[in-house]
Amino acid sequence: MLGRSYNAAGFNFALHKIKELKPAAYDWLLKIPAEMWSRHAFDERLKNDHVTNNISESFNNWVGDLRSKPVLTLVDGLRTKLMCRLQKRKLKGLKMSGDLVPNIVKELNKIKEESRKYHLLVTGEHEFEVQDHNINYIVNLRTRTCNCRVWDVSGIPLLDPTFWPQDLEVEPTNLLPPIIRRMSGRPKKNRRKEPSKAPNVVRRSNMVRCKVCNDLGHNKRTCPVSQHKGKDLELDVPLAQLASRKRKTNGSSSQSVAPTKTNKKTKAKSLSQLVPKPPISSSQP
Repeated sequence: MLGRSYNAAGFNFALHKIKELKPAAYDWLLKIPAEMWSRHAFDERLKNDHVTNNISESFNNWVGDLRSKPVLTLVDGLRTKLMCRLQKRKLKGLKMSGDLVPNIVKELNKIKEESRKYHLLVTGEHEFEVQDHNINYIVNLRTRTCNCRVWDVSGIPLLDPTFWPQDLEVEPTNLLPPIIRRMSGRPKKNRRKEPSKAPNVVRRSNMVRCKVCNDLGHNKRTCPVSQHKGKDLELDVPLAQLASRKRKTNGSSSQSVAPTKTNKKTKAKSLSQLVPKPPISSSQP
């Protein structure tokens, strides 16, 4: 009853009952937007009162193996499927009689049987009051609205049109649903995913490769090669060596000293300087 209620009064009544029985469920329902699962908050332009995802499941089954095909193959496959489907429905429609399809006629006949318990009062030229025991509904044929919102949401009137006064000179099948008004803002194009499905998360590697020096650990904006742009660079210094300078700490860069060649004489001379000389005695023979 909570999700299938067409008006806010029935929705609030069922929601209050749930709050009395289980407050945790009441708090959980308030976190979900009502326009996602309750009829009373559906967009009136859609004229669809289904509260299940049977339509999407049926469409996925109809598409079949085309879902895994490339884009061009998918589009061409959908085109052929639609072409065959329209031809089948055309042949089926040629066998029908009347202005309404059989499903709508069956639905109106069901409403006609249920409308025998209602009492109709004329309150104006195009306005009526429908009484159902202690509940009253106001129907306006000019604005094509009903405060029960069954007509607004589903496009099908609650009371069968054949029970309305015949002096209005209006055929029941010519009555249109409420006028569709375009909502403000840009219409949404993305498909609404089910809450149970996890969002698609694109995982990216934390390791960044520079496009200038092709080295890891930095990007082109922090690359040492790009920072030296405009300065005099040594042509014989490779790019990898310039990139490695970024990793060294400031002021701690070591300078390599080329070893000097020493011969045996210089080594012996240096060793003789290190050996202490014996003291000279002052005694004479």
